Amino acid sequence: MERDALIAWQQKGFNNCFVTLEMVGIIDADARGSEPILANGCIVGRSTNSGYGWRVGKSLALAMVEPRFSVPGQELDIVILGKSYRAVVIAESPFDPTIPD
Repeated sequence: MERDALIAWQQKGFNNCFVTLEMVGIIDADARGSEPILANGCIVGRSTNSGYGWRVGKSLALAMVEPRFSVPGQELDIVILGKSYRAVVIAESPFDPTIPD
């Protein structure tokens, strides 16, 4: 029975997708988790955390968003400490290719 429920859930599709966001114009605050992610003023997801990627020179956030907003290039807003910042969904988490595995 549990197997059947899992298969049904997978076939139905997921309510949220995990995405990496590149935050724009933020210099002094990071998302700590559960900050709202907005599209056209409506909440479409929540952040899980964020931080500045020193090796890639970008402020990054991880979030769960509705699937239709998970496409790379999608522009969203994230509200941190009451202020709204622009965020863009990126294809994958950036990394510094000069660092060996």
